[in-house]
Amino acid sequence: MSNIFKRDLKMKRLFIVILTLWSLSIPLCSNAGSVFEVKSKGDADVCIYLVNSKSDADLCVYVADSKSDAKGKDEIWYYVKDKGSADVTICFVDSKSDAGVKVCIVKSKSDAEWKKANKWQGRLK
Repeated sequence: MSNIFKRDLKMKRLFIVILTLWSLSIPLCSNAGSVFEVKSKGDADVCIYLVNSKSDADLCVYVADSKSDAKGKDEIWYYVKDKGSADVTICFVDSKSDAGVKVCIVKSKSDAEWKKANKWQGRLK
């Protein structure tokens, strides 16, 4: 075999491997913004403490009716019924000190935003 043919064959194989790996990653990214509530702090990715005031919140969250509305957004959540299809698992706690994020639920998408810097910023989506 000529060197050019061997090189072309290697490039084709590399391309197929990259394409396969990329296609396998798509389902992992498609659930962005979807959350699943668990009851135990140990089973949660992040613990949430609910506050009544936007000024007390780290994050103001709008709960969407559509999964596509929440895609790629920390501040817009879509609840899923299956833990496996969630991007993040949350647990609501009764104590601020147990929480990773203090959340205020808002009625408008335009009010949904991070209010304070937090280590979870950019990681809930």
